[in-house]
This record gives sequence, C-alpha cells and structure tokens, in this order.
Amino acid sequence: AVGIFGLAYRNLAATLPDLERHVFGVLDVALLQYDVFVHAMLVTSEPVGAPGGGAMLDAPAWVRAANGTVSTPLDPYSLVLLRPCVFEVEDQELARAAIERRQAALGKQMPDLWHDNYRSMRNYLVALHSLGRLADLVRAREASALGGLVYDAVLVLRADTVFLCPVDLPTRLPTILADEAARAAAPRHGAAPVLGRDGRRVWVRSSGSVSAGIVAVPLWGRWGGTNDRFAFGGRSAMLDVYLGREGPAWQLLADGSHKRNGEHLLRDLLKTRGVDVRHTQVVVQRFRPIGTGARDIVGMADDSLDYLRDDLAHTVTGYGGRHWVRFAGKRRRNTTREEICRLSRKAVEGRGTWATARTRAPPLAAVAATAAAGSSLAL
Repeated sequence: AVGIFGLAYRNLAATLPDLERHVFGVLDVALLQYDVFVHAMLVTSEPVGAPGGGAMLDAPAWVRAANGTVSTPLDPYSLVLLRPCVFEVEDQELARAAIERRQAALGKQMPDLWHDNYRSMRNYLVALHSLGRLADLVRAREASALGGLVYDAVLVLRADTVFLCPVDLPTRLPTILADEAARAAAPRHGAAPVLGRDGRRVWVRSSGSVSAGIVAVPLWGRWGGTNDRFAFGGRSAMLDVYLGREGPAWQLLADGSHKRNGEHLLRDLLKTRGVDVRHTQVVVQRFRPIGTGARDIVGMADDSLDYLRDDLAHTVTGYGGRHWVRFAGKRRRNTTREEICRLSRKAVEGRGTWATARTRAPPLAAVAATAAAGSSLAL
C-alpha cells in the first residue's frame, strides 16, 4: 500500500514527475503490485504571495508564485493524477475545529510547542489525523476486497515533497517479508495490548527476539528524534504505530508530557512499541511556496540542498555536538542531487541497520519472480 496524506493537491504538477520517477517507476521496474491511497486535506483559501503574508482568496483559489509574476489555479481534485484506488477529501477547517473542541475538552491550555501562536501545532495535529485516516482507508480496502487482501508492506509519503533519490523499498522488501513471516510464526507471549486510534486495542510486542515489525526512516531532518516525512515498513508496524500517532500525541498533550516536536514523538513511540527501526536512502525536499517552476521551491532553510548536504555529512562523520546546525546550509556549495543521494547511501551503509537483520531474507530475485507470476505479494 502506497499512502499519501496531507495537502495532496498543492503543487502536484511540480512534484509529480519526481514522484513518478523515484517512487512509482521504481516499484514498477521491480514488478511489485501496489495500490495507492490518498487522504487529502482541503483548504478553501490560500495565501497570495509569501507564506504567512498577503490576502486570502476564496476557493477556487489562485495563488501567486514566489517570483510574483505567475498565478496558478489550485485544483483540489488534481490528486486523481496519483491514480489512487481509494481517496478521501476532508475540509481542513473542519478538522481544525474538531481539534480546538478536543483541546477545550482537556480543560487546560495545550502547549505551543513551536511558539508561533499554535499555527504549527494545529497543522501538526491535522497531519496526524490525516495519517490515521490513511490507515483506516487501507484497512477498509483490505476488509472489502473479495477473497481477502492483506498488504505485505506500507509506504507513506507527503505529496508536497520533491524526491531527490529513488526509493529503496524493492531492495529491502525481502527482509521486511522475512520479518513479517517470523512475527506471524512467533507466539504472542510477551505482547501487550495498547490503545490505538479511537480507543482500539492493538497488540504490540515490547520485548523478545521478534520485533513489532520493521519501519525504515531517513537519516536527515531528525531534529533530535526520528525523521517523520517519509517511511516504509511492514504492514502492522506502519499501520498500528507509524500511522497511529494521533492517539498517543493527544495522550501526551493531556498529560503535559509531549516533547518539543513530532520527531521526538515518533522516536519515542517506535522505541516503546518495540519497532525495529531501519534506515532508507530516500531524501526529499518540501515544496513550500505556491507555483510550478523550479525557482518557486523556496521552502524552509532545512530543505535546501546545501543544508541537506551538511545534515547528511554530519550523520556520516558522527561528529558530536549540536551546534553544527547553526552553520548548516549557510555556505553555498552548489550541491547536486547526485551528491545528496551518495551521502545518504553512505549514511545508511554506515549505520548498518540492514546488515544486522535478525531474520534471514530470501533473495530479491525470488521476490521479483513471485510478483511477476501474479502472486499475492502486494504493497
């Protein structure tokens, strides 16, 4: 299952080519069967001009590119270009209103983790809600399929990101399948129920030789925790843990113990749920401003190629201390995509999380042959 969440239509015309090349194209070449799921948040107005400033236009919105010379219409249903088998569109303002009601029910002030008058806090909780709905769509598809359907792996991404490197799921899939098979054969001894979204009980393993499943995450943009912009892994670990962060986040907010960002939450949740964390070579840039040209990818400071280079170089060298981030991306290095991908591969190899697999993986050729034969292997 390939899951796409958030503002799936924003700048899709600019991000889709790299998505086709580095995600869908890679899966097609590997002869893997997959279904695409989309949960899109719909906004009825967009800012004109620089992010955070300018007037608001009612839908259908026209938004101005960063250079101020081109206006582009936003089509909320351009998400069909992603060819989803199932999609859901939800009004973001209604989702925010539900968040505000839930916050009021806490009976105390919710912490403003990003110190921007709760703007980022609301966006964060909306994103977690969108992730949870994405998991619901996948489960509903499995339950409604004739003859039964259970996806072998789940890959999750944001549509407002430009992929710089090809996804390495086909290479890692044999290990994920072997891990899933080992988990299915293992007794449930040592597992314990935890509350997932909407109070649903989910069994996860907190100890023992068999993990709660594999989740592969990038080694850049961690901000003291675990990168939460892209991931793939086994079905249960992705649906129950990675996509199921909304409930734990609200519980931590109610307890007053939520740490400073979403990366910290993901890191702690993967650890406490016994997930086997691996790493992926994927690197993406968030497409922040509105427009369709390459010069319209302004983004935040940590999206520039120079910043990503310094971030990955820091990971590769293992240099201690946190002050490096103050200088990251400040010097123009004319960094290329190829250099970014090379550094990312080196960082993943250096960590060696796939080399220390606890389960024996079948050869990739056998997996590809099985998929070509039309078996039940599915993403």
